[in-house]
Amino acid sequence: MHSLTICPTALPPQAAVQHGAPRERLASELESLAGKGRSQYARHAYKVLCWPGPRGLKVAGINQMAMEKGYIRDGNYNSFSNAVKSSASSSLFVHVGGNKYALAAFPDAVKQPKPTRGGGGGKGPAAAAAPGEGEAGDG
Repeated sequence: MHSLTICPTALPPQAAVQHGAPRERLASELESLAGKGRSQYARHAYKVLCWPGPRGLKVAGINQMAMEKGYIRDGNYNSFSNAVKSSASSSLFVHVGGNKYALAAFPDAVKQPKPTRGGGGGKGPAAAAAPGEGEAGDG
């Protein structure tokens, strides 16, 4: 994993190259996202994900950084979520664990399985404990 400090004024592709992404691939993918009918949110997510490198960001982080970088005025979490998770963008973004996504162009971005929602009605670790475990009381 790279531990580079990326210049905050670097253009998105420059930041991604510093994290190890091939410049030609970045240029090609950004150009494909500029095509007619492509989601502006996918394009903005791609540009945002150039900065964090292979560690990626959660969709909320993509949304926040897009506002900070001036790509959008008001965040639209669902539009970013749909853009990143859509099958049309699946070759551009990979799930890297912890509900985070990164650019597939990063050599160190390793695709991880998405978490599954567990069954049962409980929440948190106490719900999964055997009866009597993790409960205060009758000592």
